[in-house]
Amino acid sequence: MQNYITQLLNSELPFEPGVAVLVWAALFLSNHWIAGSTRAANKAQHFFAVEDWSAVHRGLEPKYVLVQVLYAGLVFLLAQLLGGSGFVFLAGGLIVAIAYLAALNVQGLWSGRALSRSDAATGALTFSTAYAFRHMAYRLGAAGLACALIGLATAHLALLGGAFFLGATAGGYLRRAKRAGAQP
Repeated sequence: MQNYITQLLNSELPFEPGVAVLVWAALFLSNHWIAGSTRAANKAQHFFAVEDWSAVHRGLEPKYVLVQVLYAGLVFLLAQLLGGSGFVFLAGGLIVAIAYLAALNVQGLWSGRALSRSDAATGALTFSTAYAFRHMAYRLGAAGLACALIGLATAHLALLGGAFFLGATAGGYLRRAKRAGAQP
């Protein structure tokens, strides 16, 4: 057990702090491009809709993008101040979380494109805005669980940090679902 804890606390990232910020920025920009493409793919299909797409897509609005960048800046600053294990947990966790978000958005993009085919489905379904938020919360929660399990299995703090950020984001989506009038 001592070897495991030592390995966990000695987790490292394979690059310097400045490179970590650049990696996060590249993933962040890629993720927003993918999310925009996903939004277009969802508009092109007619089999499912959400009561209020604007509430679901608000993260793409400039003011929310700015908030996300400022939040990441604060996390990277705190990570730099903590150094060592704190840096790996926070900075590495932020990188893991944004990479996972990009993967979830790619899945959404591919699903939206597949649904744009006329032979993809019959009928139509409109989800409540609250359900759309709960659905994203559950996907993020599952992603956080996967990160936590892999982080524990490999004794790496970046994955545990990713689980932390994904779990916190999932919690935010559950709060948004509740505000939208749903029972979580």
